[in-house]
Amino acid sequence: MLRAIDIASWQAGIRPSQVDCDIVIVKATGGTSYVNPYWCQWVEEALAAGKLVGIYHYCMEYGEYSSAYDEARFFLDVISEYMGRCVPILDFEADAQSLPVSWPREWLDIVARETGSTPFFYCYASYLNSRDHSELTKYPLWMASYLNRYMGGGWVADPVNTWDTGSWENMTMYQYTSEGRVAGYDGDLDLSVFYGTKGDWRKLEGNMGKIEAMVNHAVAIANDDSHGYSWADRWDVDRDCSSLMYDSANAAGYPVGRGADKTRYTGTMIDDFTAVGFTNYGYGSVSLQRGDILLRDPWGSGGHTEMYIGDGMTVGAHIAETGGVYGEPGDQTGYEISVTANPGNWDYVLRPPSDAPEQVPGEPVNDAGLKYRAHCQTVGWLPAVRDGQVAGTTGYAKRLEALKITPPEGWVLEVSMHVQSHGWMTWSGIRKGESSGTESSSNDPIMGTVGEAKRIECLMVKVLDRPAGDNRKLYFQVHQQSTGWKDWTPEGYASGTDGMALRLEAVRMKIE
Repeated sequence: MLRAIDIASWQAGIRPSQVDCDIVIVKATGGTSYVNPYWCQWVEEALAAGKLVGIYHYCMEYGEYSSAYDEARFFLDVISEYMGRCVPILDFEADAQSLPVSWPREWLDIVARETGSTPFFYCYASYLNSRDHSELTKYPLWMASYLNRYMGGGWVADPVNTWDTGSWENMTMYQYTSEGRVAGYDGDLDLSVFYGTKGDWRKLEGNMGKIEAMVNHAVAIANDDSHGYSWADRWDVDRDCSSLMYDSANAAGYPVGRGADKTRYTGTMIDDFTAVGFTNYGYGSVSLQRGDILLRDPWGSGGHTEMYIGDGMTVGAHIAETGGVYGEPGDQTGYEISVTANPGNWDYVLRPPSDAPEQVPGEPVNDAGLKYRAHCQTVGWLPAVRDGQVAGTTGYAKRLEALKITPPEGWVLEVSMHVQSHGWMTWSGIRKGESSGTESSSNDPIMGTVGEAKRIECLMVKVLDRPAGDNRKLYFQVHQQSTGWKDWTPEGYASGTDGMALRLEAVRMKIE
């Protein structure tokens, strides 16, 4: 079992990284308008501390009715950058209990479809047992019932619940008190236990990066003894060394192909995997990374392959229980498909394409000398760009956190930004300095925030001064969450949103 806390704005000032728990569950949204002002910084801090994280939505905030579709869309628009790293949760209590069961089913279905995750359904035991919820039981239940007679003093190792779990055979998480006191926070906390492992929680997150999905798929097969080594059924129940690699890569979204309809073996892997973006290296020419596929003598009689999973370990299909390549279904020895120490003596390394977000600047539109640089979530400072090129990322749901701008000689700018939880912030007197180059100006201001996990939501650029006779104007364009690229905006005007919790992800700037 894992220990979980759930927090909302009532716990302003809490430091999730310092609380004695395994899982931090954060309220992000409610209804179609409420956004917890602390949710993003809490999620960032908990993830950075290595804790598992859930993000929940409170149905019918303020008692106002909205459709399941509208509330699901609002929730997804706010939390989209954390899809695949956190488990979404629907908090269904209070006024929401007047809604038909079809309402939470629609919300859960939309969120599951959009995120690739398995969202939780949270409610109180009394409501749970008041009606039929059988259409929701494909989603895990998080039930609250405070019958444990909790008297404070820390975590309860195995809290006892006396309520029935309604349409569910069992609950997956149990909230047993709202008055918990644990190390790291001097105040009441909701305490829950999750009946599973960290791996079980990770499975609920869904939508992970391809490399991690590929590794997890291979390790899951190795840990499931219903799968063993045999050529007799290498594409269904059992695997051999190459079909395990093909199957895991294909399951993660790399279209390498799999199945008995085509000849697939170690000798076809280099062509098939490099065709979808993998890079082939000689073994020993690169330091191994998680997700690297290792090959030995791929075209010979001793051809073999395994996947490197980090910490000197590999996962692979080795040999049937008979000592040969044919055996009974399943893993009779625990070694047929397993995680082992990397044996070395490989010939090739097939490295998957990076999951890391990339800045794709495009071509400059002119040579006006306007330079700028973006700081993006989990990426940091990206290379400087100029004159209409893209600063930031698109397609990765990464927030833009800060900018540096160097205008041409003689131009003086004022930049204002609406920053999450800070509101409007302004930097004035931005001009080119002697050491400006591509990254600095006379005072080299960082516009926005760094290290606070705050999104830029709106941008305004004014020109305070320009060389005499220079009639050109400055224009900028922002890429906004859920909208994409907005229209080019002239100097003196703003682009983005104020109060809608929508992040900017990239920006272009030009003078013409």
